[in-house]
Amino acid sequence: MADLPELRRLHFYDGRLLTADDLDREQEYQRERSHLHNRLLHGWGVADGLEVRSTGGRIRVSPGVAIDQRGQYVIVREEREVAVAASDTAKASCFVVVRFAESPADFVPAAADGTGNGAQVASVIEGAAVMIGASAPRRADAGIAIARLIWRQTHWRVDARFRRRAVQR
Repeated sequence: MADLPELRRLHFYDGRLLTADDLDREQEYQRERSHLHNRLLHGWGVADGLEVRSTGGRIRVSPGVAIDQRGQYVIVREEREVAVAASDTAKASCFVVVRFAESPADFVPAAADGTGNGAQVASVIEGAAVMIGASAPRRADAGIAIARLIWRQTHWRVDARFRRRAVQR
């Protein structure tokens, strides 16, 4: 069986002092449970949306959700437009790939040490990176191919024969 994490849950009781590390561990426990559930019960692939359209030298990806090979949600919240590099036209085809990505948000002062040194910490937004790849991803952390593009003399066309992987419902 592949990559089974140790699921270690905190034991809470009245009077327990909670630290930032404790809360981080609790979040990690919940994430690992979710990832394990997704991998074992649904598999990986596109769950909804993520349709791809070609508009000249650019592609558009509609909002949607996928689950990657690690069981993480890959969420594209709004339509994304990505340019296909001119150097890619030398190839006969390439792939549109989505991958789990995090970005910082909601920076707040980290004043717990009392120094007032101006350090800041951020929350995390889980989302997706949309990119063009020369081949379909093979590693678990490399993403999910949601479309194949074919070069036709002057423009890229979405290959209607390409069957992207879908999660089990």
